[in-house]
Amino acid sequence: MCIRSVIADKYLYLESKMYLTGVVMALEMTRLSEKGQIVIPNEMRKRMSLKEGTRFLVVGLDDTIVLRRLELSQERMRLKQLLEKSRAKAEKVGFTEKEIDRLIHSYRKASR
Repeated sequence: MCIRSVIADKYLYLESKMYLTGVVMALEMTRLSEKGQIVIPNEMRKRMSLKEGTRFLVVGLDDTIVLRRLELSQERMRLKQLLEKSRAKAEKVGFTEKEIDRLIHSYRKASR
């Protein structure tokens, strides 16, 4: 098997993998859709455990775009789960949004 390699700047390209100081990164091709969407290849999504709704920070510099996955801290995740459970219970009981706002306001006023 013949492996072609090219050294460009600080990167060494071997077949479809890019090596940068011991880190292996897969290289894949994708394209921009009419709606401005880019598909992240399935292999990368699986390897990085990316799911629908995963949020990214998008950084653009010259002709390069970098996507960086945003991860919520454990506290923010717990708060988000608590809010989801609370909303579901309030909806099940039949509270309206106005009633919930009024309860929050009265609780805050009483705790001052």
